[in-house]
Amino acid sequence: MQIELAVKQDIPALLDLQRKAFGSRCKLLDWEDALPMTETEDHALEEFAQNTTLVVKNEDGQIIASIRGSMEKDSLYMNRLMVLPEYQRQGIGKLLFREIQRLLPHERAWLCVLQQERFAHDFYMREGFKPFMTEDARHGLTWVYMEKKNMTSYCGLDCAKCDAYIATKNNDQALREKTAKLWSELNHVHILPEHINCGGCRADGVKTVFCESMCQIRQCALKKGVENCGQCSELDVCQIVAALHANNPEARKNLEKNI
Repeated sequence: MQIELAVKQDIPALLDLQRKAFGSRCKLLDWEDALPMTETEDHALEEFAQNTTLVVKNEDGQIIASIRGSMEKDSLYMNRLMVLPEYQRQGIGKLLFREIQRLLPHERAWLCVLQQERFAHDFYMREGFKPFMTEDARHGLTWVYMEKKNMTSYCGLDCAKCDAYIATKNNDQALREKTAKLWSELNHVHILPEHINCGGCRADGVKTVFCESMCQIRQCALKKGVENCGQCSELDVCQIVAALHANNPEARKNLEKNI
């Protein structure tokens, strides 16, 4: 099974998928007229044009899972993560969820889920998403809005403010050249403009040589499997990160916000 981009011709199959994937849950929640159950093909076509939709097909070519996402500025909104009941609890949804985030570079990802849907809610929490707002839905149900910000590095520095990230994001060759010159002088090494490409410390994709393989903090966090240094029990005694925070106190504050 492979993940691939959906095409317009997949819309009828996607409508069938969502009714099968969400049907029993909507019935249990007494919300059988929810949009996934009543959506028309015309409405689905409009939505399709505004989203990037990924699907997984089985060996017979049947769509068994899907997710869609849309970008607004630097934020990725994800919705309609759905898997046929007989294919659930096999990790397919997790693969789709992570792939849409990899495919659409972003500084912030967000979604909403019913508080009463504990399995989905807890899955998003395990994936690093945190609630930031709640809203009444209907019949005593509650929407929980969740987000995950990608641009805080392992040490707490804000990658969104890094010249290497900004130059990469905007494809700014002049900024690459300026940054390469400055970093060469500061580090007493020869850094070329083509070395100034980075999508963020914790994001998938290209990174500077230092961030990729030389940063001790990043290598330590990856080895320990922590999302950032704020989750490490040795934060208060680590001399490496302490030296960085001495010169960048805002980085420590960023970690405290993201713990």
